[in-house]
Amino acid sequence: MFISSFRLSNYKSYVDSQELTLSQGINLIVGQNNAGKSALLEGLSLTFENRPYRDPMLKLTANEQREQESNAIVSFTIENEELQEILRGIPHQFLIPLQVSELIEIGLRKTPESTTEIEGARAYIEELLSKPQFTFQAYRKTKEKPIFTHIPQIWRGANMPIFPILKDSQGGGSKDKRMYALCHIGENGKLIIDNEDNPFDFSDREGRQSFEFRKPELRAGPDSSDFGIQVVEQLQKRIYFFQAQRTVRGKCKQEYVDELNNDASNLASFVSNIQKTPSLFRELNNQLRVILPQVYEVGIKNLPPSYPTPQSEAGFHEILVYQSEGDDERFAISLEDSGTGIGQVLAILSIIIASKHSQTLIIDEPQSFLHPGAIRKLIDILRLYPRHQ
Repeated sequence: MFISSFRLSNYKSYVDSQELTLSQGINLIVGQNNAGKSALLEGLSLTFENRPYRDPMLKLTANEQREQESNAIVSFTIENEELQEILRGIPHQFLIPLQVSELIEIGLRKTPESTTEIEGARAYIEELLSKPQFTFQAYRKTKEKPIFTHIPQIWRGANMPIFPILKDSQGGGSKDKRMYALCHIGENGKLIIDNEDNPFDFSDREGRQSFEFRKPELRAGPDSSDFGIQVVEQLQKRIYFFQAQRTVRGKCKQEYVDELNNDASNLASFVSNIQKTPSLFRELNNQLRVILPQVYEVGIKNLPPSYPTPQSEAGFHEILVYQSEGDDERFAISLEDSGTGIGQVLAILSIIIASKHSQTLIIDEPQSFLHPGAIRKLIDILRLYPRHQ
């Protein structure tokens, strides 16, 4: 997964950033002080609040109205395997938009006497889900409750379908209606198109993938169950924003975690989980030592609850920093008492080494917590993990 394009509008110093094209691997944004770098990165993190652009020199006439909402258009590009994994993780029904053709439209308007019309929808979805790469494009609103909503429908290229989510569409009253197939993932992992009245099973067709298909159900206009919105909401969770002033916490409640929180609040438990795989834990400490030679390694200390609690209450994980080989806990320093850079680098390395998915890491002003030599070493290490952005 990576953010392939981005456009920020009406946020802080930006009236309109214009569309920015990004790539996998390392992207660098440079500029003078107060040029808007941090504001742009806040936008890319997709956690920004409504902070509309203000220009006292801009005079509006009586008939003009200034836009009051900060917003962004973002495109995520993912591989087929990632899409299939996300769809399998959706616990409820979702909608897949159909590219309207006469054959599919006939099949949706009436109950077919044969499977001919259904073949059109089935074949379309089957071909669609066999694409090697997908781009999901969404519009993020902020004024009331930050949500992903709709942008104008655009299809670009047969080899990289874009699944846009329509802007300003209101269900059946939409000017730009779309037809959806109502789907869910069965217990056996097969994609099933739902319609209880007219079930059709194509899973036994020779040479076909293991999908079950039934008569698609017509839905007009966008819906919160659109699989594009469902996918984008999951991909947003794979964005990590390391702000210049943030201090990574070195202690958290004991819990099993296989993904780091976006704010790194569960870093100690995440590192504890990495420690259970010796090869990954060695890799983590070796790379940490390359960037910060004054740190030999980190380890985890288990602490009891801080006050009388039921026996079932979990204690805490604490990250300790060892400065020399052979040191024991008596000479280790808590991460919370160490320099800010250690926690930031440890969180970054933990993500790129141990995350199950490709991730997007946004690092604002690394020079605020790392000296230039350490920054160069960090970039060299990031290049070794090209699946992340």
